[in-house]
Amino acid sequence: MRVHLVLNEAMKAQGATAARSKLLLYIDSQDKVRSTDITRTFGLAPRTVTEAIDGLERDGYLRRETVENDRRARTLVLTDSGRAVAKQIAPLRDIWLEKIFGVLSDDERDELSRLLDKLNDNLTDLPSEAPCPPDPSYTNLSQHPVS
Repeated sequence: MRVHLVLNEAMKAQGATAARSKLLLYIDSQDKVRSTDITRTFGLAPRTVTEAIDGLERDGYLRRETVENDRRARTLVLTDSGRAVAKQIAPLRDIWLEKIFGVLSDDERDELSRLLDKLNDNLTDLPSEAPCPPDPSYTNLSQHPVS
């Protein structure tokens, strides 16, 4: 989606991608976060989350802390640098989201939100694998590009 690309470029100008910004802001907003929470919340593969966390840790934005009574479990905690970056990018993200969605009236925003929720609910109900064999009435979407 082009919105993601625009937001990503704006965040990169501040030294963070949209994905990193999203993780930093999410971790900053939670009391205790585990990588499994991020996997579930954002629907990402565990390996993707681990790589992102490794990068944030390597850059000094977060650290992993052992959970009391469970040596295997780790919570993610932002460092002072991570909190500073989150504090810096939150208003920037809000400004860009307003620039992007500001062309919509409140009613249009509500309608967009309702439609996206409906699509997300439908995705949750769909089976994970494609039906096989394909329905003969299926129309190839590549013949009808979305503009």
